[in-house]
Order: sequence, then C-alpha cells, then structure tokens
Amino acid sequence: MPADDQGEKTETPTVRRRQEARERGQVARSMDLSSAVILLAALVALNFLGARMFTQLGAMMDKLLTLPARGSWNVADTAEMIRSSLTSIAMILLPLLVVIMLAGLLSNLMQVGFIFSAEPLKPSLSKLDPIAGAKRMFSKKALVRLVMSLSKVAIVAGIAYVTIQSRLAMIAGATRLGYMQIAALGGELVFLLGVRLGVVLLALALLDFLYQRWQHEQDLKMSRQELKDEGITVLPQHERQVRPLSKIKSPQERIRTYKAAMKMSPAGEVSPPSGPIVEQAVRSRLPQQKARAKPKPEKHQCADCGNRICLHRYRQTTP
Repeated sequence: MPADDQGEKTETPTVRRRQEARERGQVARSMDLSSAVILLAALVALNFLGARMFTQLGAMMDKLLTLPARGSWNVADTAEMIRSSLTSIAMILLPLLVVIMLAGLLSNLMQVGFIFSAEPLKPSLSKLDPIAGAKRMFSKKALVRLVMSLSKVAIVAGIAYVTIQSRLAMIAGATRLGYMQIAALGGELVFLLGVRLGVVLLALALLDFLYQRWQHEQDLKMSRQELKDEGITVLPQHERQVRPLSKIKSPQERIRTYKAAMKMSPAGEVSPPSGPIVEQAVRSRLPQQKARAKPKPEKHQCADCGNRICLHRYRQTTP
C-alpha cells in the first residue's frame, strides 16, 4: 500500500471525528466576528443610553464635589463614600455591560453553539516544543493571519483618515465653542467613526469566519486508512466505477462485487478501485450469479427436464 495514500488527507471527516474535535474544543470560530458584534452592540446601546448615563455620572460628580466640609475625615467615612460611589457607577454602567455581555454570548453561540471543554486548558509539553512553534510561526495559517491583520490596520487607518478629514473644518472651528459643545462634537465624531469601523470590521469578520470554517474542514479531513480504521467503506466516486456494477441486479451482490474489486486493487481496501478493475470483478462474478440463479419453469413445463410431457416422478404436466 502506498505511503502517500495512508497520509494524504483528502476524505470528508466522519461524524465521529467531528464530535471528537468538538469535545477537544476545536471548532470553527472567528474572534474578529465576536469583537465586531460587541463593538456595534456597544455603539447602539450608547446611542440610546448615553444621554442618561452622562446625566447620572454628572449628577454623581456634582454630589461628590459639593460634599459639606468636615473638620476631620475618618476611615469609616472615606470607605462609605468610596463604596457609595462605586455602587452608583456600577448601576449606571450595568445596562451597557449587560448589552455587551449578551452580544458576546450570542455571537459565540451563533458560531459554535453551546460547548464546554477544559481540554484547551490542560498543560501540554508539545506546546513548548520550539520546532513545532517555529513551524506554526512560519506556516500558511500564520501568513494568512498576518495578511489579514495588516489589511485590517490599513482599512481602519483609511476610514479614520477619511472620517476626520471630512470633519476637519468643524474640528478647527471648535476653539470658538463652549466645553459642552466641544464634548457633543467629540462624541458625534467618535460615534460616527465607531459605526463606520464597526460595519467594515463586521464585513471582514464574516470573511474571516468563512475562512476559519474552510480551514477547520481541511484540518479535520481524514486519510483513507483512517476511514478504514473507523470501519468506513470507500464508496464508488466515478461513473466508470458504477456503470459495470449496473449489470448485476442484486444490491447485495453489487456490494460483494465492489468489495472484491477493492481487494483486487493495488491500493487495497482504502482506495476506490479503477473502472477496469471493477469491470474485471463484475465479469468474474456474473457466471457465478447466473449459475446460482435457477430459471423458473414455464407454465405446463416440467421443472426437472423442461419438457411439456414427461414421466418424471410419474406425473404429466400438461392439463
């Protein structure tokens, strides 16, 4: 059996292999997609909740800065003030944090579903292998990630430049505005830039997700020897392998003939046999099939000799 036939992974992975990979935590997932969804969700939440949050934070700061003067501050008073301030900040930011958490959770569930695996957290000495690390560093996957990262940096820089350039006159005239107007202008500019970046990053993340799914499928592919080890029979793949089998009427006989052709193949039972080998196996099996198939006697015909009138078993078959 050729060595490359054992090692070349060209076959579609089985359900068992997919399940084992999922149990190990090996799934097709794009971190960029989760980040882009979280960014857009946070911007949408800030668009609806930002004014109220800004008002509440301003009221809290005003309260802290206008505390009545005391002769002395002890540790209990200081701890109470800090606790009250942190509680107020947490309650103000809670709706935004809930939206971000739900966005991150849903984006991951949509990609891989619910999965829990502690396998990636287990220590492994193979991860410390410098040769394997160098191979990963200069592999095709690393090159693709580098190209995508540089592309994202260039796109983000281009979008930021175009956005700021379009508001450059407004930014230059901000020196004549009040501090509240400057804050509103800065918030509008940041929100516009964030939305544009979020949309572009989401589109790039979808492409990355499709690539991750393709790469994951390639990593899970199996060799024909692995299929054989799992008890999977290699089925016919071309018409030249199927056409000779159509001469055999019985489905069970077709399966036996195809298995015989696989044994006759030089590659063994881990590779589909060629068309001529299947044809040879069919020719060798057809005489046996015809010999086993006993013809049915016609009406008024003796089942032993085939004559219409005979003395076999002392009976006459004519009416």
